[in-house]
Amino acid sequence: MPQKAEHTVHILEGKAVLYQRANSPHWHVRYKADGKWLRTTTKKENLADAKSAAVDLARFPDQTGHSVHGKLITRSTAN
Repeated sequence: MPQKAEHTVHILEGKAVLYQRANSPHWHVRYKADGKWLRTTTKKENLADAKSAAVDLARFPDQTGHSVHGKLITRSTAN
């Protein structure tokens, strides 16, 4: 089993994980959407800001499972 990175933070009761890569000052996040783990950068260097961005990413994925960066998009079905 791979060893946990030194800079790893679990949020949303384990549904999302923040981590820093060795070659980047930014925090990255992996989270589950529609049963699949997705990974992206938060584009944040500060942990508190990264947590906020990660919560938005994990809570508001669009229908394809990709994040909409915290914006809930609704589509009208009326013609």
